[in-house]
Amino acid sequence: MGLNPIGNDNWANDVTDLVERGVSVVRDNLTNRAHLVVKGLVYGIVAIVALIILVVLSLLVAFRGLQWLIELGADTATAVWISYIGLGILFSAIGLFLLRRATSPAPRPTR
Repeated sequence: MGLNPIGNDNWANDVTDLVERGVSVVRDNLTNRAHLVVKGLVYGIVAIVALIILVVLSLLVAFRGLQWLIELGADTATAVWISYIGLGILFSAIGLFLLRRATSPAPRPTR
């Protein structure tokens, strides 16, 4: 008989079951997707923070390691400015290379 209240004594239960199924489908789809998106955002933020910390610590270790190597043949003050200049030149060269690649025009296809 469907959801027609005339001639169906169980119509209230049928309508309630239909509404409950619809709400549960929407809730399951929405909460599962929202949970996945929020979980991805949280893991992404944690990964970015960890990567930033890793890069900073790696730079500190690189500077201090280079200073330690230079201190084998020179005094501490000289080792510090030589390491700063050396790694500064290295990072500037890498930056200029990447900047040049980013702004160079794409090669034209040959026919």
